[in-house]
Amino acid sequence: MTQASASGNPTSQPTSSYRVPLARFAATVPSTEIRPFSSGWATAGIALLAIAFGIFALGEWSWAAGTGAGLVVAPICLALTFFVLRRPISDERSFDLGGLLLASLAFRLLASYPRFLSATDAHVYDSDGAVFADDFRKLVFTNIDVGNAPVPGTGVLRIIAGLVHVLTDSNFFGSTLVFGFLAFWGCWFFYRAFVTAIPDGDHRRYARFIFLWPSLLYWPTSIGKESWMVFTAGMVALGAARLLNRSRGGYVLIGSGMLLCALVRPHVALLLVVALAVAFFVGRRHDDRPQGQFSLAGLSKVIGIVMLIVAGSLLAPATASFLHVDDLSTNSITNAIENTQARTDQGNSAFSAVNPNSPLGYPAAVITVLFRPLPGEVSGISGLLSGLEGLALLAFVATSWRRIWTALRRLRSQPYLTFAVSFVAMFTYAFAALSNFGILSRERVQVLPFLFVLLALPLAFRRTEQALGAIRSPN
Repeated sequence: MTQASASGNPTSQPTSSYRVPLARFAATVPSTEIRPFSSGWATAGIALLAIAFGIFALGEWSWAAGTGAGLVVAPICLALTFFVLRRPISDERSFDLGGLLLASLAFRLLASYPRFLSATDAHVYDSDGAVFADDFRKLVFTNIDVGNAPVPGTGVLRIIAGLVHVLTDSNFFGSTLVFGFLAFWGCWFFYRAFVTAIPDGDHRRYARFIFLWPSLLYWPTSIGKESWMVFTAGMVALGAARLLNRSRGGYVLIGSGMLLCALVRPHVALLLVVALAVAFFVGRRHDDRPQGQFSLAGLSKVIGIVMLIVAGSLLAPATASFLHVDDLSTNSITNAIENTQARTDQGNSAFSAVNPNSPLGYPAAVITVLFRPLPGEVSGISGLLSGLEGLALLAFVATSWRRIWTALRRLRSQPYLTFAVSFVAMFTYAFAALSNFGILSRERVQVLPFLFVLLALPLAFRRTEQALGAIRSPN
């Protein structure tokens, strides 16, 4: 129905399909495109790179730290990284993705120096890796002796260190930088997974979280499990996003990432499999085919579920062996949790772990695994920095409650979100057994990229308020 306006021309009355609010949303998008490497992030990245290279030079020729290899390895890795990513960097025009990546890599190079000087486990990986590298250069890949190191587990990481040493001529600091770049690529996989699976999300916000969060810049910049797990979990996340979004390459990425992850930490690989299975079962795919018509998407979902069941059946015994239990029954898991608490309840960073097997214990476990230590719980400079980071993360979660609330209405329509939420929920239960803040701070880097998904969802409530305001006052 129409009615006459003051000028005598008919005008339409607003209906339920009124679209002006969408135009209002579009008006919030920057009208000018941002060129790559044109922001302050790029300037900061260049300055930090100069500082990092200066430190590497001083470490080699003045401080006897043996960091001269960084002057060769770092430029090569930087050049390869930006050559491969030149297309996605140029395609992103809403924010300076290239400058952000440059700053992230510069921060990682700076963090690699103190991580290198304070390395503990990395020294073992380096010494064993150098021995393995001598055999690998001769194409001898049999009769590899990892000693008492478990396989899967630490023993496999020593072999991986040997493969990296082949590329760096068994240089400790050079291999340290390669592992740091692997962690960066893992973060890139997580970012691409978020962009692929949640196209209406706040991509700039997620990029800042994933590329600039202190723990992700510091802990995975050494030869160790943290960098490897970020790398492999990122592969799985990108594969899951493509598979759940019906894009190509999902199965290859998931299979490769799961295998590489299981070689070092099969229990984390099992958590990823179960989380992905939950996303498959809960997620709802939009299908416009006529009723009764055969759907390749439905067949693909069935195949995916079968493959996840097979993967879970293979990972379950490997996880049980890794945890030194006979099976994954409730009693065995409880015993594994108690043993883990006894092993980690040592040192100045030890604390009394909470029991997640109760309605009150599980929320306490979530707070502990995701946010603690808080300021005052651990002494020293490193304890203070960890406490401030935990407090900052808690503040981000508290102020992002609108974004988190949005997840409840998206769990079925966006299965990747279900995948992320499921992994966070299971990870907090599994790692609640840790009773040492130092270990917990390092292990947390595996779950942070999934938690950041919730913090970068659209502000649905705010948009709803804007839409109502636009309908009431269209002028």
